[in-house]
Amino acid sequence: MSDNQRTPLDAQTIRESYETGFDVWGVNLVKGASGLAELRLLLTGHLQLLVPEVTDVVARMRGFTRSVGIHCLAQAHQILDDAKERSPAEERFLVHDLAVNARALLALYEMPGPRGMPVGREEIEQTVRRKGCGACSRPIKKGEPQKRAYLPGRPASALKGSLHTDNCDTLASANTRHRQPHTAS
Repeated sequence: MSDNQRTPLDAQTIRESYETGFDVWGVNLVKGASGLAELRLLLTGHLQLLVPEVTDVVARMRGFTRSVGIHCLAQAHQILDDAKERSPAEERFLVHDLAVNARALLALYEMPGPRGMPVGREEIEQTVRRKGCGACSRPIKKGEPQKRAYLPGRPASALKGSLHTDNCDTLASANTRHRQPHTAS
């Protein structure tokens, strides 16, 4: 679909979907695993609609809000890459992540702050789609073997990212040891 033929956003439906996603552990979740899968697909669709719209808006943003927008877009691409069927427990976490990102993107779309002329849309697109190894920091090229995992040696141990599957384990363990805080003796 070209830029001129984008489906208009239905902000109210997106809000209702992400609110349901926030209650993924609560009593309002519809019909077990099948309802969860439907909600995952619905939220995935919302993100797919929001990403190009927010990319256009972020290209016009200035200052810190632009940085936040780029970060949210990068997270959206990462979540969309991960948005595949999984175990029921993991599915709930994924649905919640999709809901959080849908809310963030919709907020950026609706309240972008001061804007100027579009600058660097193509660069933003390349930046948010770029993948780097969380262990060795080298780029992961398209088609190169990789795995999704919690990143080693990070202060926020819940940070999930991509890791090389080949020729990176030795370097990763060396980097992890190097990053450990020094303790006074």
